[in-house]
Amino acid sequence: MQNYEDVPFSIIWKYKIKIENKEEFEFEYGKEGTWVRLFSESADYRGSIMYSETILDDTYIVVDTWKDEKSYLTFCKIIEDIYQSIDQEFSSLYIYEERVGGFNQC
Repeated sequence: MQNYEDVPFSIIWKYKIKIENKEEFEFEYGKEGTWVRLFSESADYRGSIMYSETILDDTYIVVDTWKDEKSYLTFCKIIEDIYQSIDQEFSSLYIYEERVGGFNQC
């Protein structure tokens, strides 16, 4: 059995956005947006990548990568109130948000 400590961990989110909010969504969830700035406060954050669907221009995948799952969970616990506040503020940008899952690099 593999020890997942110090194994890169990515959490993947899927969004169906409100098309009129496309520009704001791409900024806030993109490489210079609020989420990246917040996550960058942790030395264990490795970065985020946003993908847009090629046919459905209202669908996105965001992949946030961390040093390991423990680092991600620890940081989220520390910033829980801030996280919830930002999440609530930006919920008007999309129709739905789906946590696809958390994945360890093999």
